Amino acid sequence: MLFYLIVHFIVPGIYFSFVGSYNTYTNIDDKQAVLQGFILNAVTILGTIVVVYFLPTKKEKKLIFPKFYNLTPLYYFSIFLFIVFFFLGGGFEGKITGNSLGSLFNYIAFFFNPFIILLCILFYQRKPFNIIFLCLIYLIYATVTGSRSGFISLFIIFLMYPAFSNYQVYKKSIKKLLIFLLFFTPFLFLAATIFIRKSNIQLDSSFIAKMIMGRLSFLETSMLPIHYKNLDDPLYIFYDKYGLINQIKLIIDSLFPGNFFGNDVMPNQYYRAAFMGYPVPFVISVYTSINITLPVYLYMYFGGIVSCLIGIGILVLYYKLIVKSVNNIYLLLPLLASLYHLLYFFDWVMWFIQFFTFLLTSLAVYAFAITRKSLVEIIKQDPVQLQKEN
Repeated sequence: MLFYLIVHFIVPGIYFSFVGSYNTYTNIDDKQAVLQGFILNAVTILGTIVVVYFLPTKKEKKLIFPKFYNLTPLYYFSIFLFIVFFFLGGGFEGKITGNSLGSLFNYIAFFFNPFIILLCILFYQRKPFNIIFLCLIYLIYATVTGSRSGFISLFIIFLMYPAFSNYQVYKKSIKKLLIFLLFFTPFLFLAATIFIRKSNIQLDSSFIAKMIMGRLSFLETSMLPIHYKNLDDPLYIFYDKYGLINQIKLIIDSLFPGNFFGNDVMPNQYYRAAFMGYPVPFVISVYTSINITLPVYLYMYFGGIVSCLIGIGILVLYYKLIVKSVNNIYLLLPLLASLYHLLYFFDWVMWFIQFFTFLLTSLAVYAFAITRKSLVEIIKQDPVQLQKEN
């Protein structure tokens, strides 16, 4: 949570204080709303940390030990599968136009998420592995498929790693990898922007720095909803699409092929229509996910103080669920991996889909491990004894 606050609010805030404000999405410059967005997120995050710190917990902190022998073949298969379907779906252009949405691959992908399989390897695999190679493979995969946040995903993994005994084995390699990534991440960001997303940008160091900071910053995306809320704008689109009933309908539809409640897109896709003046047909047909943070979402319904208290309550409850699930890989990893999405990619539908995907992938990992173990035992079994048993 400190990483979330520092990287997405404090660092961009300091940077733009020195070089001047920079808007990625609109020309609206509401410094009061920017400050409100910062305070809402800071109070919620820091308040949660204080509450969690003083919660009664066991003094003994036990490391979590590996459970599986070798999961790397499944990881390579998942990377291959996602890259193949990415290009079959039209590449990044196909992604933003939604060509693959609702396809069979969407449901297959629930069981083979590369990120959660990578987590299972790093945290739970007994067989030695090359952590630098595995992480670089993931970074290349993320870049090739148009993601510009691969480094953030890896850094979040490293923040979770000390809770697992494997960390003691690979911490020297992790430090080397972090140094490498800190140096090369800007170049990967540009590669994903220019070659994959095919965006025309100025190759000017100051502009690139502003663009990267604008991508990291949640100050503007927090400011816009608060700006219109403070103007007493009715925000019909926001309250319709982000409303709890509509989100529950979308969650139910995401579980099964077809659309029982009608064809619609995720709430965060309507951000552009609600706060940036884009027409609804355009935001439906052209995919772009602009995210409203959890504290700001709550502010839109409950105001300042109450939204912070509810946000703290949700995150403390989330922490308690993680603690209760520490011995259950099939809940622990989905909960850990989805926390950042709860804060960042916030709408309930997207969070649920992420959590559900991570849960199903964890089950697929278990099925793969059991199948592999059974096959190995059959292969190693004495042929003579096997013939007698048959």
